Amino acid sequence: MADVIYLRLKSQDGFLGLHCLHDYDNGRYNWISHWDTKDDLNHSFNQVYPLFKEMIGRQGHWPPSVEIYSYYTPRNLEHLHAE
Repeated sequence: MADVIYLRLKSQDGFLGLHCLHDYDNGRYNWISHWDTKDDLNHSFNQVYPLFKEMIGRQGHWPPSVEIYSYYTPRNLEHLHAE
């Protein structure tokens, strides 16, 4: 399933990466995707979500949900630490 979704996402403008977290014993899946812009994310969501929902619906214990966050990559601040 993750491979199919990854191939579809990879073809979308602005796609930067995908991390898949799975708890197979409890039927839980968390996927974190990274996008260049929010517009790229929104466009991709409209293209890929129906396939995602169909695939998860067959295997998951509950309907999928989506949460959208911005993320920040911390700078290297080691130079601020006292010796």
